[in-house]
Amino acid sequence: MRLLIALLSSVSVVLAARVIEFDFASGKPAPFYKPWEAAVGSGHAKLALRDDWQQALLEVKKSVDFKRVRFHGLLDDDMGLVRSGTTAIGPEGHPIQTSTKYTLNFTKIQTVFDFLVYEAKMAPYIELSFMPGLLASGSTTYLHYKARTDPPKNFSDWGNVIYRLASFLVERYGIDTVSTWYFEVWNEPNLKNPLPRIVGEFWTGTQLEYYELFATTSRALKSVSETLSVGGPVTSGTPAWIGDFLKYCRVHNVSVDFVSSHSYPSASDVDFLVKSINASTELARAAGKPFFLSEFNSGLFFDCCHDRAYAAAFLVHTALSLQFVPPSTLQGVSYWTFSDIFEELYMDTVPFHNGYGLTTVDGIPKPALRAFELLGNFPGEFYGIARADNSSYGNLRGFSGIVTKNASDLHFQTLLTQFMPSKKGEDIVQDVNVTVEYTLSRADPIRKPQRTCVLNVGYIDQKRTNPFIVWKSLGSPNPMSEEEKRVVLNASELITESLPCQVIAGKGMVRITTTLVLPVNGVVFADVWVKA
Repeated sequence: MRLLIALLSSVSVVLAARVIEFDFASGKPAPFYKPWEAAVGSGHAKLALRDDWQQALLEVKKSVDFKRVRFHGLLDDDMGLVRSGTTAIGPEGHPIQTSTKYTLNFTKIQTVFDFLVYEAKMAPYIELSFMPGLLASGSTTYLHYKARTDPPKNFSDWGNVIYRLASFLVERYGIDTVSTWYFEVWNEPNLKNPLPRIVGEFWTGTQLEYYELFATTSRALKSVSETLSVGGPVTSGTPAWIGDFLKYCRVHNVSVDFVSSHSYPSASDVDFLVKSINASTELARAAGKPFFLSEFNSGLFFDCCHDRAYAAAFLVHTALSLQFVPPSTLQGVSYWTFSDIFEELYMDTVPFHNGYGLTTVDGIPKPALRAFELLGNFPGEFYGIARADNSSYGNLRGFSGIVTKNASDLHFQTLLTQFMPSKKGEDIVQDVNVTVEYTLSRADPIRKPQRTCVLNVGYIDQKRTNPFIVWKSLGSPNPMSEEEKRVVLNASELITESLPCQVIAGKGMVRITTTLVLPVNGVVFADVWVKA
């Protein structure tokens, strides 16, 4: 079959040129911190038993060095952990209940964790949720997979299950390994919907009942080993509950090792996420605790833009913002999610349906994954923008890092973005002509008379590195043929093109300069070689 691809066009408005500068001569580099590699999210635990889920995780792991994976529902009934107590046959042949209330079966949990630890070389980030049906005080369920969201009818039974689960994990994987894992209590207990019986919610109990659940869990884990790490309150809209939660733990002598919460920046403020993180780390630091943002992405919206370049621009913008949050206070951030193999309301099989994943249900990388790849491969030190000649473009972010610097050549990379959430999903692209200048001292290794500059540029925008737009141009096929998959997969690759650049010497300085177009809500990757 011959495929004719007509790429969907967008209107481009090129704004006046501006100059930005990276000063390698007088500026000092800072360590480039990658807190997003600490963990990545998924849907719920049962999905981790699927072969396609496992293969998707392995492929994403090749691209981004995520250390842990987090998901809901480890204790759900579909994981088979808590079962009815054993029965015996009475003297007249009638079944009778023994004194055992319930039995525990770790088979499915072991299968999932064995895959993560031994094959994926990752750790589980353990969200202890939801309530096993036999322990629940009510019959409330939530989401497609019927998560039980009521408090336990007996908190001591819950504590016993947690104790036995932790004991099993320590026995199987060793205390040195399990002590490096995070145990997080529940998920978003503060998220209350106006119509809970229709929409549902993650926790039907009160705030105080959640605190009791946390205290019971913490004491159960610490009775296995003081080295096990437990955290909460895992709230939606950080820093919700954090101050009150830490006060409760202090007053009631409850051990808490880290603070965790979630944030989805659906507001138009470009720095909404990092402001939320800073507010949370301040509260955690005051209590002597680190903070972990265990869920985030570019926003909770359903019409746009997780499949598009917008998500990539958000990630590059956020990556630079996170460089100014002290690593000692922020232990990590976890992107929600790594794959569209995901079911909360239902399993959507449309290849591009604005799912949260970094890859589609067919395993096609989205622009956000390409952004993570660029960030993951970025040098270990960075220089921020030293000068920008137009303050009206204050949301332009960029950073450069030196890859190689020796007697014969200089190799550095730059990432630029202009993230504008107020313009997400718009077809009119306001591109900006940017002249990028790199200033070096004469001491840098490019002093010979003959110098060559080689510049390769890659784009993630509405036209390039954009499998969604190609899929749409094919008529939005569902399912895709193998040939269509191949074409769309090729469109997901970051392709670089050569652009001219100049090396200009004068007054003890050397300046490398080039001009390129920076798309709004897109990403530009520049790879520069200067050879002496």
